[in-house]
Amino acid sequence: MSRRRITRKHRRTHMNSLPTLKELIQHEIADFCATLGSPGEPETPEAMQRELMMRIDNVFDFFLNNKREQST
Repeated sequence: MSRRRITRKHRRTHMNSLPTLKELIQHEIADFCATLGSPGEPETPEAMQRELMMRIDNVFDFFLNNKREQST
């Protein structure tokens, strides 16, 4: 998930709460699982894990960057 997509989807969310982070991760996992089996999506377990880890890393980066911006 790109930063732009996360921002658009959650622009009114309070980014300083752990429940928000949990919700973002749950949504990202659900979005990932919804695309499994579609053309162009990862087919091997290794590729699936790599893709999911990248998506979750993006969520953490987005969450932590917004938390820093809100505290300044």
